[in-house]
Amino acid sequence: MENVVRPKMPPAQRAKQFMPFAAVKGLEEALALQEIERQEKVEPDAGVVEAINRALTRLSVGEQVQVCYFCKGSYTQAVGSVTAINEHRQYLEVDGARVYFEDIRSIGTKAAR
Repeated sequence: MENVVRPKMPPAQRAKQFMPFAAVKGLEEALALQEIERQEKVEPDAGVVEAINRALTRLSVGEQVQVCYFCKGSYTQAVGSVTAINEHRQYLEVDGARVYFEDIRSIGTKAAR
């Protein structure tokens, strides 16, 4: 076998070998989401609980609502049509978002347009 001497690689090409790359696509974004400051869940007083319960009893599938609720360490909002109400498991779904009754901070119905 012959010894073949290859030309030296230019420094710019050699540096590319050691540049960082994303082995797992989306990992940086997922880690950034975890860095979001967590909020404490606020327990509503009796008057707020009563108002939420009244609103839930009048709610029906297909109705437009705006719900503020606690989910995964922060408060978020769901706006849209009620697609399901499960009284046994105590949740409602608003355009695919499952909202448990105990996590609701406020709820309001929207007039149909």
